[in-house]
Amino acid sequence: MLLSNQDFLKQLQDLFDARKSSGSVFLTEKRFTYEPAASTTAGAAGDVEMGEASGSGTGGEEGEGAAVKAEEEHKEYPCLLRATDGKGKQSKVKISTLIQPNDHETFSLAYGSLLKASLSSLRKKKKTKRKAAPSAAVGGSTFAVQLTKVVGPRRGAGVEKRRKLLRRREKEVKKLVARKKRDAER
Repeated sequence: MLLSNQDFLKQLQDLFDARKSSGSVFLTEKRFTYEPAASTTAGAAGDVEMGEASGSGTGGEEGEGAAVKAEEEHKEYPCLLRATDGKGKQSKVKISTLIQPNDHETFSLAYGSLLKASLSSLRKKKKTKRKAAPSAAVGGSTFAVQLTKVVGPRRGAGVEKRRKLLRRREKEVKKLVARKKRDAER
């Protein structure tokens, strides 16, 4: 449903409030290039008018084509913004708005503040930590040591994976030896 910019922001706020505890809100933004007037100017039967062949020697068509391309490059398009809650087909809420180029700055400020207020309730991802091995007492200090387990065939398929694991384990052993020396010097 196409709404005005202010109505869209109000509906979007309601959508965020409804989905605050659980659920999703999907937002899409893209350039709007559809022009219904262009399809009606081609003719009554929908035919395209053809110009003269490019080999006629007039050279006028090339200049006109370049002018049209230059005009298209500087043309400002409205922006289409859509929001949906991602539910099933029957209860799905779909809202959209067209933001004109001259209204874009004011709309983006209001939209940005709405997003900041609504997205503050996002939960952080829980990062999983590697399990620490049981600590061992060495030289009066305790620390956890977990060396990489080397698995895989010694020859054939998978040998590169085994070699990579061996190199990783060698680095870990070097770090462990250096740590023991530092602890011994203290």
